[in-house]
Amino acid sequence: MQRPPSANQRLVSLPPAMAVLFEELEQRPRPQWFAAGDPPGQKLGSGGGTAHLLVAAWRATGGGADFADWLRASRKLIIHGAGESRRLPAYAAVGKPLMPVPSLANSSGPPVPCTLLDLQLPFCERVLRQAPPRAAVMIASGDTLLRFGEPLPPLPDVDVLGFGMSVPPERAARHGVFFTPHASPAELAFFLQKPPPGRIRELAADYDYLVDTGLWVLSARAVDVLLRCCAWNAARAEFAGGLAKRYELYDQFGLSLGSAPAMPDVEIGALTSAVVRLPQPEFHHFGTGRQIVESVSALRRLELARAHETGGAPERIVDQYVQNCRFEAALDPDQNRTLWAENSTIPRSWHLAHDHVLVGVPANDWQLRLEPGVCLDFTPVGETDYCLRYCGIDDAFRGAVDAPGTLWRGKPAADWFRARGIDAAAAGLAPGQDIFTAPLFPILPAGKVEPAFLEWLFGRNPVPNPAFARCWLESERLSAQQIPARANFRRLYAQRAANRG
Repeated sequence: MQRPPSANQRLVSLPPAMAVLFEELEQRPRPQWFAAGDPPGQKLGSGGGTAHLLVAAWRATGGGADFADWLRASRKLIIHGAGESRRLPAYAAVGKPLMPVPSLANSSGPPVPCTLLDLQLPFCERVLRQAPPRAAVMIASGDTLLRFGEPLPPLPDVDVLGFGMSVPPERAARHGVFFTPHASPAELAFFLQKPPPGRIRELAADYDYLVDTGLWVLSARAVDVLLRCCAWNAARAEFAGGLAKRYELYDQFGLSLGSAPAMPDVEIGALTSAVVRLPQPEFHHFGTGRQIVESVSALRRLELARAHETGGAPERIVDQYVQNCRFEAALDPDQNRTLWAENSTIPRSWHLAHDHVLVGVPANDWQLRLEPGVCLDFTPVGETDYCLRYCGIDDAFRGAVDAPGTLWRGKPAADWFRARGIDAAAAGLAPGQDIFTAPLFPILPAGKVEPAFLEWLFGRNPVPNPAFARCWLESERLSAQQIPARANFRRLYAQRAANRG
């Protein structure tokens, strides 16, 4: 699908293996588009990742210009989507910006291929079109959709411009918060990251507060300061040690902004800054399996409400979303609530419950019964195999695999091994190992996947089966951390195209 050109250069951070194939598979050509991932094995943070992406884009698309000239040549829109995606593992390999989402334009007629990135672009580029002269770079999060009404207020011409929205203190406490003087609501006094609700109420006596939407606009001067914070040497045009230093945009850089910064810094403090309150803002999060269903439903309710205002018929929203699928299983709007199925074959021989995220399921005729909360994703590996991942819709994939508080399918992860008679040490797991790095997910040819084996894998109370335990132990297994690097993205995209057709 060819996309219209833009005067802005769009830079996307993605998992490294997907970034290599981004231009080919997404048909988003350079130099208008550019994708890169953090260096393998490195966590650069939001600030270091921004610096790394900018320098990588300059080296790949700068055409020999020096960095400052390249930065001035066009405005850069950065969408960050290279996170680990522990709470939404089904899209960890491609990156959440490339997650397919249902078209919101009209529920009737053929589906229009659309990603979260496609939904984000119009609103981000609206801001860039109206941005003041010194604006050079806009930064946005790849797992949220920020929408707002018309018109935007005048945007101050400052080095760092943030965009906020009003929310109750309890909600603001989960995010960054801008504080502005009552008498000067655009002036940034200071920025705090996740302040407790009580502290927000206390400060509200002297300041207005707005929750950070993650949308920031930086001048070339601010970019220069940020790069130096990440160990950039402008004279040599390289990072000290060859790699951007780990640095956080919101947890570090932001705390040094404003007229009374929480963490004073001479260079950052010299930057001018301001905050704009977005008109009629909507903030939709796509960070977990449950959130993607809830956010799409919220968006559809808003669209249908607008249609109803203009004479359209009201329609019930059912929390079931099926895209790019061969889907024949029976669905009940109440019994099968919170369903996300994408790029999958779900025959009528499947019996679904509720709270499912099903992604990448290959062609099959399995007699399969899913328990509530089961999520399955199949990642193509090599030319014929798939990595089978089974988890719960609320799993966080964080914590030691043998710790009682680390949940997998809603129960302590250690229970999974006990219920199947598997010794964790024999499976290659070390005491205290993070579940995210534990080799839990077997690689098998699609034709050798048995539905009974699948039910044994995800079942909360499986029937002991030594043959299945041996199959699991003897299979090559990957951790959630390893799967993105092993994905065969050409197969994944080909399967999606075939299902869509």
